[in-house]
Order: sequence, then structure tokens, then C-alpha cells
Amino acid sequence: MHQVPVLNAFLPNRQWWPTGLVLAALGYWCSGRTTAEGAARHRTVGEARFPTEGSAAHVEADREWARGSTHAVRWDPEALPRGSTVELQESVDGATWTMVETRLWFEGRARWTVPDSGPAVWWLRIAPVGSPPLPPMMVRASPSQRRSYAWTRLLEDTPFAARDGAGALVYRDRMWLLGGWNPLLPQVYPRRCSNDVWSSTDGTSWRMEKPNTFGTPAFDATRDWEGRHTAGYAVHDDRMWLVGGDVLQGHYQTDAWSSADGRTWVRELEDVGVPKRVLHYTVGFDAKLWIMGGQTMPDAASEPGPTELFADTWNLEGRTWTRVTAAPGWSPRGAIVGAAVLDHKMWLVGGGTYDTRDKPARAYHNDVWSTSDGRSWTRADDESTPWEAREYSNVVVFDDRIFVLGGYNERGNLNDVWFTRDGKNWYEVPDTPWVSRHAASTWAFRDSLYLAAGNAMVGKTMHSDVWRLDVVRDAR
Repeated sequence: MHQVPVLNAFLPNRQWWPTGLVLAALGYWCSGRTTAEGAARHRTVGEARFPTEGSAAHVEADREWARGSTHAVRWDPEALPRGSTVELQESVDGATWTMVETRLWFEGRARWTVPDSGPAVWWLRIAPVGSPPLPPMMVRASPSQRRSYAWTRLLEDTPFAARDGAGALVYRDRMWLLGGWNPLLPQVYPRRCSNDVWSSTDGTSWRMEKPNTFGTPAFDATRDWEGRHTAGYAVHDDRMWLVGGDVLQGHYQTDAWSSADGRTWVRELEDVGVPKRVLHYTVGFDAKLWIMGGQTMPDAASEPGPTELFADTWNLEGRTWTRVTAAPGWSPRGAIVGAAVLDHKMWLVGGGTYDTRDKPARAYHNDVWSTSDGRSWTRADDESTPWEAREYSNVVVFDDRIFVLGGYNERGNLNDVWFTRDGKNWYEVPDTPWVSRHAASTWAFRDSLYLAAGNAMVGKTMHSDVWRLDVVRDAR
């Protein structure tokens, strides 16, 4: 049987698909024919047939995407003529095609936004200029999940020093900022990381709950935690928890601390009991603490050895850590800032790995996974996530949606903001006004989303500011 290349987002995990199956699955548009059962649900425009809005639910389609959402349309560059220009084309009838955008063959992806109005079913295809197009796919449009939001700058310069990787928690009706890193201010960060604690109820007025003692004569390692950044931060057992840390002091920080007021801290565990790691993803969920992923950094630690990249899930119940799974389905990663819990599920969104001597290439991801028990994970996206793969992005749940803000990849710092209700349909918040950054601090607090600090470079100086995102209530 003759075979044709297809877009790998359309038919996942298959580079090739028998021509007859593609045509049958799509109810091929060239002839305009439908099955006897489906014919009654279609109306004719010229010689083409497509479902009405009310009948869309009964039409078998390759994808179901919400109106207004944006999706990546992917192809295998090896299946296209080398050096070719590629058109992403759309059609409402399968007969007349309109170019959406052009890309070069090696890019492997284009983006398409589902129209807010129009037919309930659309066709998409990739068409290399001067060569036959790839087989099309059918998309059924479902109701929009769009919301409108607006940014307001609250502070241009914060009372706390600029930093990245600081912990951000909402606890007892306050926003809390814990520690952080900034090698550019040795007078404030004598050991590059701090252990100061700040809190606020409005994002504008910040109160220092505990000054930095790390790197000063006042530091007492039995009563206070070493300065750190990109650690694990969560609220658990009605206390703020700090779990693990980094390797910037020449060793892995494997301890866990908790506090009820941000001023006095109790060391809960000297060693959390999981394999040593940094950049782990930490979530408070279902009355437990959870640690996922992360990696080792032998170049910086005092314990040399090969780099280990983790894709595992652990939880803490009482004082015992239990490995829930060593094979969650997602690839090894960490560097996810914040946490996402929505619809009684933990969500893992994007992330990546840091370069080391024996693993010099960083990895960046944009896949989306969820779990209700930490053991069985389901991939929520359908390989159509529109935003670039990245690490050190902020992930937070606000307005019953998962937000991804900024981050870092091979292009440098980013400042785009995206949200989703289901992990598959993504919408971009347009016109982000703040400077590109990664490893910022975010809070969902009192009907607003707040963003502060992060690795936001203006010239050779790390910048520290505070922004608030609000729902535009009267948006149509």
C-alpha cells in the first residue's frame, strides 16, 4: 500500500500512515461524500459538505480544540523537501484553502488559532511550496474557554533586593517571599543566596519578617536555614515548608524547615531522605508534601559523580518519604517554578534540565501532565502546546486556570504569558508589559495574580518589580 507522510501532531507517534486510512478517517473532502448516517447532519456549500454548529459533536475529528485557543501544528522536517518554504493552510470546506502563515521546512511547527466564529469543523494541512501538500486533518471547534486579563505595575523597585528563585507562598492571608539568589549584590548577598523573609497583603507594602543572616556572624545553622534559591516551597500541615535547595554552597541542601510566622523556623528533617537533587518540583497536595524530578549537579557539589536526571515522584506523610513511582511517563526534568493544583490533580507543566560537564545540552519541555494520586500520570496536551519549550517558567493556578509565565530557553529570557483550563487549549495574555525574566515569584492571592522579581536583567543589573494581573470582568 502506498504511504504518505503526515503531520506528527495529527497522528501522534506515527511518521507514516496508510493513505486509505487517512482519507477514510477524514471523510475525504475532495469528493464531498459522507457516510449515510452522517449525511443527514451536514449541509452543502457548493460541492463541499461540513457539519453545522449543532451537529459538530457527532462528527469524528482528529482534534477537538476550543474556539480562540492557539495550537502548534507540527510536521517531520525529514518528510519535506530540504530548503522548502512551508505554508500552514486552513479550509472550511476542504476545497478552498487559505494560507495562515509560512515557515521554513526545518522549523517543524506553525501555530494556528481556532476562529472565534464560523463553521464547527475546520481542515488544516501543511503545504510545501512547489510540492504536494501533506494530508489534511479535521478539527472540531468546541466552546471557547477564553478569559480577558490586564496587568498593572504596583512597584518599579521593591523594598527587598532583586533576586531570582525566591520562594513564593500564600499563607494565612498574606503573600510570602523566601530567600533567593543574586551574585551581583555581594553587600546584600554575602554568600550569593539569602534567607530573609518578606510578606505583603497587597503587593505594594512589604514587611520584612526576618532579615538575612546567612553569611553574617548572626547565622546559627541550628536555628535557621542556609540561604538558597529554586528550592521546594509549599504549605503543609498549616505551616510554610522549605524543602531542599541548591548546591551553591558546595554541597546539596537536603534539609527541610517549617514556620508558622516566617520569623521562627524549625528544622523538620536534617535529610529529607530522597536521593540528593536540586531543581526538584515540590507541591503540597492531598495532605502530603510531594517531590518530583530534579537532577544532580556534580560540578558544583562536593560529591563528584555522573549527572543524574530524575523522573520520579515521592511524598511525605508524617516523617516518612515514600517513592510513589519511578516511571511517571514524563521525561526527566525539573526547573519548574511554583506549583499547579487544579481539579484535585497535580499538574506538571514544561520544565527542563540544567547543563553539567557530562550533560552539556540543556533540555526544554512544553508538555503537560496531570495526576490525582502521583502514581498514574496522564498527558493532557495533544502535542499541540503553542508556547515554546522552556525551563524556569512560573506555574501558578489563578482564576481556575493554569498560568505559565516567562521562563528561559535557548533564546534567553522570555516574557510571554499563557493560560489553560484543561492543559490542552491554551490562550495567550497579549502585550505583556514587564521585562523578560525567569525564576520569578508568583502568587494567586485575593482574586489577583502577582508577579515579582526574577532574573530580569536590565543592562547588567537584575531588576526587581511587582505586577498584578486582574480579570477584566466586563470583557465580551
